[in-house]
Amino acid sequence: MFGVEDDQTEALLTVGHMARRSGLTTKALRHYDRIGLLPPAYVDRGTGYRRYRTDQVGQARLVQLLRSLDLPLDQVRAAVAAWNSGDGAAVLRIVREHRRRLDARVTRMRGALHRIDHLLAEGIEATMTDLDGRSAAATAKSPLALAASPTRSCSRPSCSTRSGGSWSRTFGPGMTTTA
Repeated sequence: MFGVEDDQTEALLTVGHMARRSGLTTKALRHYDRIGLLPPAYVDRGTGYRRYRTDQVGQARLVQLLRSLDLPLDQVRAAVAAWNSGDGAAVLRIVREHRRRLDARVTRMRGALHRIDHLLAEGIEATMTDLDGRSAAATAKSPLALAASPTRSCSRPSCSTRSGGSWSRTFGPGMTTTA
């Protein structure tokens, strides 16, 4: 083998052994090699077989853990570099920031689920009706006006309409209308 003595190659792990020890798939290991995130210690030029040092198992496990948290690859790369340089605090900062982003995304998704619940319960027409009395579709004779009555109250704890006061709908981040 090129660049590695024969007795040293026996101490190296095949891609299959590395996969079993790290929790990554062989496909993921090959991908991480191609993008330079987790290059093997040795690649046989003739066969393309990848070989890893046993001290790379910890790095591979870190990659697997961070990817299981949905950490983006560029941040995994930064965390691995920090970990390799002995800066565990930087790894934790990266994970904390990722948690903050995930929490914000979960909050946005909960809002979307809540709006979906209202849409399913009240119908699209009621959701799209202008409730300030100026809309021709929302007259006192209209069933839509009754379905979208501003005195209706949502039983969900997170709903701003729960108090029975004004009917407030959120159509996206920062876009709230109150009728």
